[in-house]
Amino acid sequence: KSAETAQLVEYKTKKTSEEDAQLASEALREANKAQSSSLEATQKVEQAKRELEEIAQILSSIEEQDSSSMDDLERRFDAAQQKYDEADLEARLKELEEAKQRQLLRKTELKNEHELVKEEVDTITDIIGQLPNFCPNAREHMLEN
Repeated sequence: KSAETAQLVEYKTKKTSEEDAQLASEALREANKAQSSSLEATQKVEQAKRELEEIAQILSSIEEQDSSSMDDLERRFDAAQQKYDEADLEARLKELEEAKQRQLLRKTELKNEHELVKEEVDTITDIIGQLPNFCPNAREHMLEN
């Protein structure tokens, strides 16, 4: 019976470890996806920022305004605005914050579950340690005469 209980404890521990590993892997995939999304948004914002800096530099150097240069600047400004809008920073920031909160919540849940399983394993290990190494029903090991 002791060996059977030990096997059950080992099975539960292994199963829980495998589930935890799978959940951790899933969380890592989500984090990597969020990081990729964040990097892409950052690149688009950097492009838009460079374009706006160039436009500002051109505007400061124009002494005489002609319609063709103003049209060109307006086109470039619109393109920079579109890049900024494509980055959709506000929505992405909200998504990243929500993902972060989900990951923190899941981390806490996993930590609590790990502690619970550890306590169960410790309890079962203590019980196994207290079991006699003989069968008390056997005649030679009778507890009472």
